[in-house]
Amino acid sequence: LGGKGKEGAQSQALEVARGRAVERAGGDVQYYSIEELTSDPPFPDGVDAARREMYLTDEDFRSVFNMSKEEFDDMPGWKKELLKRKKGLF
Repeated sequence: LGGKGKEGAQSQALEVARGRAVERAGGDVQYYSIEELTSDPPFPDGVDAARREMYLTDEDFRSVFNMSKEEFDDMPGWKKELLKRKKGLF
């Protein structure tokens, strides 16, 4: 059979720490600029379009949303969606 490894971890980006960083196979953490994440698709390889905000560095995230990723995570889903729409990340 195919021998995919641990649920295909070699081929998929994994979210860690409640989605605060994106870890790729091999342990590399990949971030993108707000410009790359708000441009028209296709987005950078491996980016989950529904969670583009999590590919921002902590500093860029705070600059864009005026809050930490932890504060954002604690918000109700409808508020997150509204903020993401305003910033072009939805």
